[in-house]
Parts: sequence; structure tokens; C-alpha cells
Amino acid sequence: MQGIFENYDVSQNLDFECFDINSWTSFFYEKANRYEIFDSTLNSLNFKTKESASIIGNKWLHFSNLMPKVLCLLASKVESNQARMRILQIAWEELGEGKAKQIHAEIFKSCITMADVNFNDKSSNANRQLEKYAEGNFRSTSEIFGLGLGLEIIAVQNIETLFNGLAYDPILASNLKETEFFQIHFQNEEGHIRHCIESFMKYCPEKINKIDFIIGFEKGLEFWKLFWDEVANELRSQHQQSFAWAN
Repeated sequence: MQGIFENYDVSQNLDFECFDINSWTSFFYEKANRYEIFDSTLNSLNFKTKESASIIGNKWLHFSNLMPKVLCLLASKVESNQARMRILQIAWEELGEGKAKQIHAEIFKSCITMADVNFNDKSSNANRQLEKYAEGNFRSTSEIFGLGLGLEIIAVQNIETLFNGLAYDPILASNLKETEFFQIHFQNEEGHIRHCIESFMKYCPEKINKIDFIIGFEKGLEFWKLFWDEVANELRSQHQQSFAWAN
């Protein structure tokens, strides 16, 4: 295999049988960090401005609308109802646990309204690629669970970057921090990561299962790399346009 697991030889035991959930969590965090997913966005000259709020807010809204569909697609492809239940548990939370007004995409709208962001329907290549992958064929349930962890593993950094990208002044930052969306997501993300790693430990006992899981995991990280690189590219383009107009 290539990519972030190129040094992971699944033909060797490497004492993985002795790994507990904390060991596996550290293992996957380390692999995810090698992708440097947020660097280009955080280093953009106009990050944490009204322009970044508009770009990031709209891209996240489109992703948030898509995520329940992706999870339901994945749940339909696994091998057992027990495995399906684990995926749908997160989808249920995304969908407001049965309360329409609590659907995460809906409560996020109040955040971008607060940031004075206008909604747009601009398509996202990252979101299209994620949906296409979820609609396709998977090698096994292990690959599906791997994608789930790949989408969740950087959740804390995602929410922090989303918050900072929207909160372009101190008063707005204070108000956003009190919104239901950020209150929920600052509290729940580490629990979702643990939930996904528990699924890995339960459903990926053999080496071949781990290979499939890693394939899905890397696909999730590739999505986030594409997502945040798209944000950075749009921020860079917007900055260049502003500079050109000023001169």
C-alpha cells in the first residue's frame, strides 16, 4: 500500500494485538497528522475575515447537508444490522435525533447568518467526490468503517478551523461560541472518534480487515485534504482579486 500507511506492514504483528483503544486512537491521530490538512487554509492571508466566513460557511453548510446522506448510504452497504446501527447512530445525531429543527445543517445556518454570510449554491468538488465514493462499491464493511473514522478523526480541528474562519471579530466569536451548533460540536466530536475506533476494534480483527479499513480511512483523509485545499484556493483567489482591485 502507498500513502500514509506505506510503512505499515500488515504481514507483521507489530504487537497490535496488545493495542487498547487509547493506543489505536494515538496511532490513527499520528497518521492523520501527516496529511497537514489545515496548513494551507490557516496560512491564507485573509483567513479569519468576512471573506473567509463566506467561503468556509457555505462549504461547510453544503457538507453538513450531505453528511447524513453519506452515512445512510454507508449503513445500507454493511453486512449486519449491528454494524448498520453503529453508523446510523451518528446519522441520527446529525439529523437532530428526530427533531427537524435540531438537524445539524439547520442549526448551522444560524451561525452563518450571525456572521452575515449570504447562502450560495456553488458546488464543491470535494463534496461531489465524497458522495460518488459513498455511492460506489466497497470491498467490505471494514472499508466502510475506515471511511467513517477518516471523516471523524480530525473533527476537533475541523470545528476549531470552522469556528475561527467564521469568527472574524471578537464580538462575533463570543456570540458564535454560545450557539447550539458549536456547543454541540465542541462537546461531541471526541466521542464520535472513539465510537469509530471501537467499530474498528470490533469489526476488523484480521489483517485483511485492517487493510480494507486503512483504504477507507485514507479516502476520508483525502476528502478533507481536498475540502480544505479548495477553501485555501478560494481564499487565495479572493485575496488576489481584492489586491488587483485596490491597485
